[in-house]
Amino acid sequence: MELTKPSELLALINAKFMNKMLEISYTQWEDDDLDADESITNFSGTLVDIKIEDNRFQGVDMSLQFESEDHQESIEIIMDFPPDDEDIVAQLVLDTSLHIFGNESTLVLKKSFNRSNPK
Repeated sequence: MELTKPSELLALINAKFMNKMLEISYTQWEDDDLDADESITNFSGTLVDIKIEDNRFQGVDMSLQFESEDHQESIEIIMDFPPDDEDIVAQLVLDTSLHIFGNESTLVLKKSFNRSNPK
């Protein structure tokens, strides 16, 4: 399933990924050039909060708050998106993985299936 409306991300993420143990991969580019320097962050954690709001330019900002797997750290990821219907902003794969495509970043949320977090 593909989404083109950043405004629909909130309901989807709340329904399928909130308060679940996740494997998170976040990639950010220095600018719109995909060949530019990138930074990649990988961690395991639980999504505990999400907010989406219009940004002051054009488009939408999304803030995601994670608690690390060992509950020792809080991690915030902020992404910005184009206006609704401009591009594909997310792709849900088999209800277990969500690929989110921001303006200069990508985020993958993958459900972690272990003893403490069954399907």
